[in-house]
Amino acid sequence: MSDRPPCLCCGLRKIKKSELDNIKSNLQLLFENTIDFRLISNTVICDHCVNIVKTFKNIKEKLSHAILKSENVNNEPTTNDQLIKTPTAKNSKKRLASTPASELRFRLTPKREPVISSLVRSFEKLNTHTSLNVKERSGVSRRRIDFDNGHDHDHSYTKGSPSYDIRQISDQDSNQIEALLCQNLDSEYDSICKEISKQLSELGNTKSLLLKNDIGRLQNSDMFSACILEMNTHCPALLQVLVHSLGKHESIEKRVATIATIYGMILHSRNVRASCIQKIFSALLIGCHADNKPIVHHDSPEPSLEIFLPNEAEILVYKNSLKILLGRILVEYMPGFQWMKKVLPDHIDHPHKEEMKRKSVVHMLPLSLNNECSYDGCVRIMDGYIEMINRWYRKAGRAAELDTLQIPVGGDQLTRVRFQGAKTLRAGAHTKQERFDQLYPMVIELFHTLQDFLEKLTKRFLKLGNSRDQGTLANLKILIQRSNVNGKVKSRFKAHEDFVLTVGHSYFLDYVMKKFDMKDLDDTPTHKLLPENIKQLHAPSKQKIFDAIMEEVIAEIYIPYETQAPKKVDLKLLIAYQAYQCSASLDNNTAVVPLSINGRQTIIQVPVPRLQEGCIINVNGITIFIQEVKKGHDDLFNYVHNFLQWYFIILQMEDAIHEGDMVRTNVIIKTMIPFFFSHSVLSKYFTECIDFNLKTEFTLPPHVAAEVRAASFVNVHGGIGKNKAADMHKENDVKLVKDLIKGLGANKTEKSIIAMSKAAPVINDVTTNFDKMLKLNDFKTKHKKRSSEEDIRTLVKKLKDLDLWNFHENRTLTLFTGIGQSPFNFNTDVFLRNMKSTIFRLQRDLPCESDDDNNHDDDDEESDMED
Repeated sequence: MSDRPPCLCCGLRKIKKSELDNIKSNLQLLFENTIDFRLISNTVICDHCVNIVKTFKNIKEKLSHAILKSENVNNEPTTNDQLIKTPTAKNSKKRLASTPASELRFRLTPKREPVISSLVRSFEKLNTHTSLNVKERSGVSRRRIDFDNGHDHDHSYTKGSPSYDIRQISDQDSNQIEALLCQNLDSEYDSICKEISKQLSELGNTKSLLLKNDIGRLQNSDMFSACILEMNTHCPALLQVLVHSLGKHESIEKRVATIATIYGMILHSRNVRASCIQKIFSALLIGCHADNKPIVHHDSPEPSLEIFLPNEAEILVYKNSLKILLGRILVEYMPGFQWMKKVLPDHIDHPHKEEMKRKSVVHMLPLSLNNECSYDGCVRIMDGYIEMINRWYRKAGRAAELDTLQIPVGGDQLTRVRFQGAKTLRAGAHTKQERFDQLYPMVIELFHTLQDFLEKLTKRFLKLGNSRDQGTLANLKILIQRSNVNGKVKSRFKAHEDFVLTVGHSYFLDYVMKKFDMKDLDDTPTHKLLPENIKQLHAPSKQKIFDAIMEEVIAEIYIPYETQAPKKVDLKLLIAYQAYQCSASLDNNTAVVPLSINGRQTIIQVPVPRLQEGCIINVNGITIFIQEVKKGHDDLFNYVHNFLQWYFIILQMEDAIHEGDMVRTNVIIKTMIPFFFSHSVLSKYFTECIDFNLKTEFTLPPHVAAEVRAASFVNVHGGIGKNKAADMHKENDVKLVKDLIKGLGANKTEKSIIAMSKAAPVINDVTTNFDKMLKLNDFKTKHKKRSSEEDIRTLVKKLKDLDLWNFHENRTLTLFTGIGQSPFNFNTDVFLRNMKSTIFRLQRDLPCESDDDNNHDDDDEESDMED
């Protein structure tokens, strides 16, 4: 054994040897020359080395073939057989195939891939990519971090940025750069460069602090300052170069960080283990949520206050619908206006009337024995919602929709605030179900908004303590004997709503009688715009007359809210012993008075304090005495005008709900905002109206906002004008469940109550169908609504004697002394400031402030609502 010569390649003496004759052909192919084997006759090669020689031969053959193929690809155009898909600038959606079809077998086999196959496949990928234009590449490696600035991405949410003209690097420039980096050191900088290189080389033999990158050092040590000290010790020349290169314009901290970063990059290029600085910046990028996606700049403008108040177009929508509603009242109670019936539509047109007339399918949820006044109960209620939603969708085979599903949740003010707060408590949960992401958004409902608005109206205008003030709600209540109107709107909503509408109709009809010179409701109206043959005119002519008359009526009794309304003051002028009266606008506590003297237009400015006492001004040689006219106060006149503005809101809201008009509903909610603020600065529904408009017109996408607004209505029976508020229908369902629970008697347990609430819809359908089969009528034990025609005639007769629409100076009301004609007698700056702070708070889900009247929605109070 020991006499065997060692292997020619590895030099080891192994048991199994291959004689030289067995590898002659392989060696000749390897060296591509004829070998004289007589010179190496006493030589052997082991089997292991023979296999290595064969493998190297195969590598050489395949690499040669790949190189030839590469030259062919670069010289010839790319065909469809060579590429799976050629990406273009517009069509670059598919990624280029990373593996040729000929090599897919290596991906399917579980064995280890041979090295030669990997090399050949890499050459094929290189050939494919080099044949494409660089601009047409469809994608980049998923592992490459791209710090693109986003300028090349055409997104609507990307800010426009100036484009920079970057000159392309030519081959000549590349060669020049390569020559600069590879050339020998110039004699001018030879000494300093050699010194820096020598110091860095010696530093590589020492233990640099950048090699010690343990977590404790990164957390507690000042690595930047330590790098400066190390450079001063081991490579001061480099430190001096960097210090002088940076200059002294930046602060010391910034220069220290910059020099330490450059130092870390230099050492890392010489030794990859010197990565302390790199780890610091990696942690910084991770902490700042850096990603390998392009950086885009999103526009996030703050909502303007203008979207929360009606603009000119929305005020026009409000006025046009108010004309129709008031015209219907004239047609109903005054025979002299029957000609309007031909021009008044049965239903006010709106964009979604076809969708809103469809029959709604409403399902009643089982009762949840939890109290929404506490966050614990709200979380349990919302957990129940999530459980039911996920169970239903899975059973229906629609589980894939759960990832993007969002269902709006509506309710009163307490429900909206409590549910929003409970959802915030789960904001840090791990899954969508635990975070309640499927319950979004949470908004106020229309019936509760109208109910609270009616309650604010009642508190302002109905003072039951004194009913002696003629023409007020308390006085008229006694006149028509409305004993069920007691100021508790939540327990007697229908009674208070009907009473307010009855009084509002009466006020308006009394105004029409005064304007059209009518003695009673049955008298014939007279007006300069009304021809005697009005009934014989065609519909277009009637429409023009109707528009002109109602435009005049609206201009006299409707008071819109204007944030920039010019303030005016009435003045009395005495010129050459002749008295005149005029109005002047106010600007910074100064009255601006336009005058026309001898055909010349003159404008004079007088401070308001001087006008109160009266002052003398000389204008072009003419002496003028100016004094402010202190107009008297008519409380009843102002009371009626103020009340009508609230009455118009209720009239509009009821009709918009019946029609399912989503556009007009938002306009009315915007109009309500200053009314709620006039009642209280801390009004709860002032906040809720802003929240509803913020979500439906700013925060939510348009299609989601439309779904939320449409979900505020239900149409149980189907048809035009038969919608009602969704929360009103829910209140009726609650009454049904309460009646069934009462029938349990002494068997009221939690289990039986929940079971009864689940069976309530079926029981109601069975009993309703039974009544239909037997043709039984629905008998009611009490009046829900009394006839209003007789009451209106009684009220109009009373109001005509009071002469409401002529100003009577110093006519006072005991409980309404100093009441304003407009409901907007508040500081506009304070109003806008409160709106802005409320919007800011709602955008960040901060808790709301409590209302000053401690008005809570109590579910224990029985309501008298009906379908």
